[in-house]
Amino acid sequence: MLHRSRFAHYYQRGKDVCVFHSLSGKVIFGGGKLLDLLLSFPGAKDGPGDASAIYTATSDIALDLKAKGLLVADESGDEALLNDLGRRHQEELDLPIWQMYLLTTVRCNLACSYCYIDASYRLPEMTLEIAEQAVRYFNRHSQGESKPRIVFYGGEPLLNKRAVFAAASEARRLESSRVSGGRFNLLLITNGYSLDRAVAEGLKRLDINVSVSIDGPRFIHNGYRRTRGGQPSFVRVTRAVELLRDIGIEPAASVTITPKALKQWDEVTEFLSDTLQFKRIDFNVLLPGPMQSNEYDAEDIHIGAALLRAHECFRRKGIHEDRVMRRVRAFTKRKFRFTDCPGVGQQIAVAPDGTVGPCQGLQGSKQYFPLDVERDFDRSPTDHPLFGEWANRTTLNTPKCRACPAIAVCGGGCPLAAIRDGGSMWEVDRRVCEYVKAIHEWLIWELHDKNLAIDA
Repeated sequence: MLHRSRFAHYYQRGKDVCVFHSLSGKVIFGGGKLLDLLLSFPGAKDGPGDASAIYTATSDIALDLKAKGLLVADESGDEALLNDLGRRHQEELDLPIWQMYLLTTVRCNLACSYCYIDASYRLPEMTLEIAEQAVRYFNRHSQGESKPRIVFYGGEPLLNKRAVFAAASEARRLESSRVSGGRFNLLLITNGYSLDRAVAEGLKRLDINVSVSIDGPRFIHNGYRRTRGGQPSFVRVTRAVELLRDIGIEPAASVTITPKALKQWDEVTEFLSDTLQFKRIDFNVLLPGPMQSNEYDAEDIHIGAALLRAHECFRRKGIHEDRVMRRVRAFTKRKFRFTDCPGVGQQIAVAPDGTVGPCQGLQGSKQYFPLDVERDFDRSPTDHPLFGEWANRTTLNTPKCRACPAIAVCGGGCPLAAIRDGGSMWEVDRRVCEYVKAIHEWLIWELHDKNLAIDA
């Protein structure tokens, strides 16, 4: 007797129905009869269904449902697919680390009201020696990776610009000795407030990409991003964007989705795309801060709806935004997205004192930064139990995620958000759940309406 796979789900839109397998991504479109047929078969834990009569009348559809794993005779088919995904995830874990966050300072010249970095830790400035040693450490443990990336972060990394330039110079020096070849992709994430022409020219000389934090038009940006003395930062940040372009660097925009922005969302997206004409825009969803939850207002529009509206707008204008596009890529290539955060097995973060952990948001915590770039130079981070636990945090290994229809494109969100919101990295990142489900259903109907090509 056949029954529904526990990974069989469906979406309805008017008279249209899509039945799909949440792990494999295989889909069948139809109408009410398709849904009636599917639901006539019992679930894995239900009693006998009444499918026999309908099965005979619509055997071709039932056979199609069976061929795509939506109807199964027993649990073996689902278990085989889970085991195969587990092997594929292990293959990804066997790849080298590809990213390092280099945290040159915990200091910042802004006091953004939503900041998720715990400023209570009093870490020293990163010395030039530690900056260079961190690059050597990353170079050693990323051998075999063809596109290694170093992200300069903080606090505000340019408050210790000497460490930024020392590390970048060391990275460029080491490139010729890399076994796998290829250049380091260097990225500076900055608030732009202290950027001047001399710094910009140094960034250009070392081929450092730049992402500038800006949250929208003046009245929205200044509502959250002010100096420690309470002064607005908008004018100096937009001047930094102009300066970078003047010397030949096209910056990306790093945009935090704030409650004020959601209330004026079309104005925000128009400002970013038309007024400042960014070619790449990366949205950030509020993270729980060390002392506050950073919740969105209940009356705000859903994050998923906002992201999709922005994506539609940017797509027409040739602008890349990765928070939606990373799900589009997974969906169209039918590639299971095991993680959404490189911190779970793919990156290291080096704090100003040279300690090493998986997540830049937890800098200063000895619990999460157990290694040291000098003391543990020859020890692979992946051999440490903490990194091993983080590497296994996937939606497949998180019980609350197994039944989610969007599991294949999600990646599980942010461990830091889960820790601060739920007390454990194995809890669900609630922020991501809301918008990923909306994105996934949108992708299903895009497939239906536009006959999108999906890799087999």
